[in-house]
Amino acid sequence: MVEFGGIQILEPGTVISDIILAIASFYFFYILKKVADTKHHKYYSYFFFFLGLSSIIGAFAHGLYLYTGKSLHFITWILTGISVFFVEFASSSYIKEKRMRDFFVFSIKIQFIIYVLLAAYFMNFLTVKINTAVGLLGLVFPIMTYQLFKSGKLENLFIMLGIVFAIFPALMHRNRISIGKIFNMNDLSHFFLVFCLFLIFIGVHRSILREKVDVT
Repeated sequence: MVEFGGIQILEPGTVISDIILAIASFYFFYILKKVADTKHHKYYSYFFFFLGLSSIIGAFAHGLYLYTGKSLHFITWILTGISVFFVEFASSSYIKEKRMRDFFVFSIKIQFIIYVLLAAYFMNFLTVKINTAVGLLGLVFPIMTYQLFKSGKLENLFIMLGIVFAIFPALMHRNRISIGKIFNMNDLSHFFLVFCLFLIFIGVHRSILREKVDVT
């Protein structure tokens, strides 16, 4: 804890790592927004945008916990759920059969509603990890894998690696891995998550540019 202007700020390292995560997310959003020209391209960019919002509010949620309790944490959890929703929604565009795509979209909407209810009821970060795992590993990853083998989209490998590597930040957080008294499990998971997001960004960015070339 540090004190600034009479205000006690908890976990300053986590505040800093959250801000770094937010900056990276907003930067990825900015780059993708400039090249996005279809709905599913924009949905990918929204994934980074809402994750950035979640991270910046998360910085205040950790630092001002003595004053705000879990109220700001809950907002970050909902924003994280929205970011996962958008990347799921973006991946649905790869499903060509209309009935299956409509069912997939309906399912992720129901998933999001259930997630919000569970997050509000349990008020625990575990719901965030479960929802993210279901969305990314359970839904997005299989679609990316199918597209990789069907269309040879090597860009999907970056997205898939980013999703798989995101398991490590979750494990760091769960096992409370830390480096001395400087970096706790939150900090380490945030730093590693930046790398995971970078891989996903590279894959999405290259996929968008490739689709533009294919269209022209």
